[in-house]
Amino acid sequence: MKASSISTAGRRLRARLLPDFIEYAPLRWLVLSGLVLMAAIAIGTTLTISKFKGSAIETSKQGLESAVLLLARHFDQQLDDFGVLQSEIVAELQAQEISQPDVFKSEMGTLAIHEMLRNKASGWSDLAGVNLFDSKGVLINSSQRWPVSDIGISDRAFFQRLMRDVTVSQTVDVVPGRFSPGHSIVFARKILGPHGEFLGAVTRALKPEALESFLASVGLGPEATIAMHLKEGFLLARYPHVEGMIGENFNRGSSEQRAVFEAPQFSGQLRSPMDGKERLVASRMLRTVPLVIVATETLESTLASWRSQTRFFIGMATLSLLVTALMLYLIFRQMMRQHRFSQRQIAVEKQRLDTAISHMSQGLLLFDSSERLIICNRRYIEMYGLSREVVKPGCTFRDLLRHRKATGSFHGDVERYCDDVLRNNGSSATMVVDTSDGHLIQIKNEPVPGGGWLATHEDVTERVRAEERIAHLAHFDALTDLANRVSFREHVEQRLSKGLMERDRFAILYIDVDEFKSINDSLGHHVGDELLKCIASRLSGSVDPGDLVARLGGDEFAIVKAGFGEQANLVAFVDNLYRAIRAPVICCEHEVTTDASIGIALAPDDGVNLDQLVKNADLAMYDAKLSGRRTYRFFVSEMGARMQARRALELDLRQAIAAGDFEIYYQPLVDLTTDAVTGCEALLRWKHSTRGFVSPAEFIPLAEETGLIIELGDWVL
Repeated sequence: MKASSISTAGRRLRARLLPDFIEYAPLRWLVLSGLVLMAAIAIGTTLTISKFKGSAIETSKQGLESAVLLLARHFDQQLDDFGVLQSEIVAELQAQEISQPDVFKSEMGTLAIHEMLRNKASGWSDLAGVNLFDSKGVLINSSQRWPVSDIGISDRAFFQRLMRDVTVSQTVDVVPGRFSPGHSIVFARKILGPHGEFLGAVTRALKPEALESFLASVGLGPEATIAMHLKEGFLLARYPHVEGMIGENFNRGSSEQRAVFEAPQFSGQLRSPMDGKERLVASRMLRTVPLVIVATETLESTLASWRSQTRFFIGMATLSLLVTALMLYLIFRQMMRQHRFSQRQIAVEKQRLDTAISHMSQGLLLFDSSERLIICNRRYIEMYGLSREVVKPGCTFRDLLRHRKATGSFHGDVERYCDDVLRNNGSSATMVVDTSDGHLIQIKNEPVPGGGWLATHEDVTERVRAEERIAHLAHFDALTDLANRVSFREHVEQRLSKGLMERDRFAILYIDVDEFKSINDSLGHHVGDELLKCIASRLSGSVDPGDLVARLGGDEFAIVKAGFGEQANLVAFVDNLYRAIRAPVICCEHEVTTDASIGIALAPDDGVNLDQLVKNADLAMYDAKLSGRRTYRFFVSEMGARMQARRALELDLRQAIAAGDFEIYYQPLVDLTTDAVTGCEALLRWKHSTRGFVSPAEFIPLAEETGLIIELGDWVL
């Protein structure tokens, strides 16, 4: 392709695309404006609906707050008057300066005191009268009847508080009635002697129905409720009345639920524990007594009018959106018809250029036979940070390389590099070069018919790094960067071949981190990974340059130690390893201490091939674990026999569990003081067909270690 023909095609394409852009720019603005308008309608409608919803909820909250404020003021005044009567009676009784409870009981249990109480309690038809109790909670006088019945309140919680708590002089409680059916709200005051002696109590009772009749007159709405609670949360009265809930404690649940009763005043939205409905709640604590007025209204009834407004707004917004969308569609369709007609005329030429230079991940250069640039795509410019004013059609190959050297993306002799490329431009060539910023660029030159060549530049940094990483991971552990099992085997095999020829002894130390699983389970895998990396670092720092430290998997490590001479030197090396492993380490803000079990096999004494040495080292490590962990063992031949015996016992144990070859003996437990049998304990016994009775000290630890203890426990149960 000649430079003149490419330039002509580009000019024709720009001549057609530029008017097209000018012509259809208004179309894009029209569509964008229409979408903005539709979005504004939708957002405005949403914000309006949300605002109206908030206003409806806030208005309802204010109504509830006003209601509880008025009720609180009303009951504060009423209960002030109510408390005056009790205060007068208590003051009159205490004025007699009786200090003995027995004297108080005898003098207060008279007809004269009854007449006094009856006169003072007259005019309170909604109250159950005045009752006088002695220090033991026994009724000794009443304004309602004479003589009094044998009734006691010593078991009542409010009487216990008055009697035992010196700081409490009066209290309020809701109790099941003893003078009348249903619950009663009791107001009780303490009577003290001249020296603070507890002589008794004066009580007055109020029926919840009396309060509920007044609460019903407020008339907040059909879904509203008004209730009076003790500060502790016990329900005293409620409208609408629910008999089963009177006396129930509702001070439970979330902090907001408790704030209804504990805060001086509260306003919020909660799910009602009574009917499970979402309600708006307002509460206020009375000033004189520990009572709380609570008013609620369901969110459903609060938002009833808001929902009708919402439907209207949504309907209007939907209609506006449909009209806007229809207008945009009609205008857009007409203009798109014109656009498609012009697009069909330039599609062929646009496709030719796009095929050559668009959607390429490589930088592309096309030179003609005179070394002049015909095509240079955008990727090549961006790859080397070049100037489009310099790198453009007509630029020579040497000028391009000089520009690259000036911008710092090429290092070397420009003339020599150009001579080498031009010398070989008749054949395919591939090379990989390093750039100044550390990237690897693969350059491929392909000759084209008629002279010239096509060059592609591809950044292969990630691919090469990945290949190097894969090659590294094939021989090294990804977490600790220690040699992996493959490298370990290769190293040992080389050692074995060297040792057979030069009689060079070496040792394999098989290391298993003790109780690593518990650290993983309790602190998390990230802490376990950090611990493994720390152990790997400490092991690497404890060996000589010619030794190998490998991670074989999980919490298992291995060390190939050579040149130790006497066995005592190897023991000293192991002691040094333990000091390194046992030193505390900080892993992810956790201080962790750990230990290890180490098995040691010597070559060629304990084996002359890799698998035999690894097996013997593993047997020695396992023997160290059976010996209580945190120690090391050198391999001895008897370890194999012990392992075979243990595996045989494990197999027999599994078969015995499957066949149920166990017996349970019940041993009685005797009370030595009475010689009576108080119970028994179940003792599990295993009678083997050939071994006879197997001691629990043998098979129970084995069952716990292998996990068979769960199946064994299920069998016993």
